[in-house]
Amino acid sequence: MPDLTADKQPAFYPPNAQNAVRQAVVAADNVVATITGKPLEEYRHPSIGTVASYGVAKGAANIKGIKMTNLLAWLAHRAYHVYAMPTLNRKARIVIGWVTGAVSGRDATSLIKETDPRRNFVEASKS
Repeated sequence: MPDLTADKQPAFYPPNAQNAVRQAVVAADNVVATITGKPLEEYRHPSIGTVASYGVAKGAANIKGIKMTNLLAWLAHRAYHVYAMPTLNRKARIVIGWVTGAVSGRDATSLIKETDPRRNFVEASKS
């Protein structure tokens, strides 16, 4: 999807869920506009930056031109995801999940004893 707000063209929005959700609203409005004979709206969403997490306390961010790395970027990434959730219930569940994970450690399922992981799927598909 072209980013019409970017100074340098051509520019494109990243293919992520945040943009897809925003674009879907404009697309739905444009379907209704087409049916009712009203003008179409271009998708424009000015980005405030990007954030990425790649491990506990590790990340990279560029928010409004301010570059961050490691713990600060990781915290910005976590804060953005809590902010983006639509209800207080979901926000609380996410934070509680993070705190629980930090206190209890990772939940890992061992597959060491499993010599043929596809076997169960193949057997299930035959029935």
